[in-house]
This record gives sequence, C-alpha cells and structure tokens, in this order.
Amino acid sequence: MSPTESSTSATIDSVVTTFRGAVVETAPVTIPSPEALDVETRFTLHAPPASRATLYVCVLETPSSIGAGNCVGVSSTAAEFQQRNNIVPVGVSLFKTDGVARTTSYVYVALAEGGFPWIPAGSPPRTGDTVAGSRVLATTQLPRMVTFR
Repeated sequence: MSPTESSTSATIDSVVTTFRGAVVETAPVTIPSPEALDVETRFTLHAPPASRATLYVCVLETPSSIGAGNCVGVSSTAAEFQQRNNIVPVGVSLFKTDGVARTTSYVYVALAEGGFPWIPAGSPPRTGDTVAGSRVLATTQLPRMVTFR
C-alpha cells in the first residue's frame, strides 16, 4: 500500500507558542540568540503503532515562503508519540550568528506520514501534499511576529 492509499490520518488540535513562559500571540516579540520560540503542539494521530510520523515546526517570513525562516522536525513512531499523549514541545530559532536581526511572521506546523528531508525553500507543504513519497497529514499556520537577534 502506498502512502497515498494509507488509512493513516491526523489533525492538529492546538499549537501554543511561548517565550520565557509567556504566551506569544498577537504582540510582536524579540528573542535574543541563542534562545528559541517554544512551540507546543497537540495532535491526534490515527496510525499503526509502529508507523513513523514527523512533526515539522517552522517560522516563516511570509505565509507562502520560508524566506529567512527555519524549521525543526521531530520524528517518532505513532506508539512513541502516543506515550507522550501526542504532545510535542520544541524550540525553534533562526540560529543566526551574524548579528543581523531577522523577523518572521508566521509559525507553521505540519504532521507527515513517515518523514522526508524537507529543505526549507519555497512554499511549505499543505495537507494532502506528497513530498518525497511522504503524505502531509495535517498543517496549520499561525500569525506570530518574532524577531530573532
């Protein structure tokens, strides 16, 4: 059975963004290097326990482009995600060290079947897309103005 014929499905239930414990929503925030924006994602994943899924968390320059942004990925089996109650906290930053402040405007979260070496370029994948043979099960994008220094 190919990934596109799979019965695996997922939804992203919530995404909470924080910096130093304070919720980041509508107000812009500046994050000094080497600190990160903390992103906690809760999701529902319907998949066989041994199947692998990957959660991608990105900061985007625009809604349709990574631009100066960056992504991190966490890959695990469905059973391992379920042991953590399908809650994954990660930190994302630009990790730029040239002293130039860069601002991102969106947080993008995707859950993909399997995993793929997605290089942050161009438009981010959307729900239902297939990238490198892996199906994107769920995505969400939130406006978050974050300047990384």
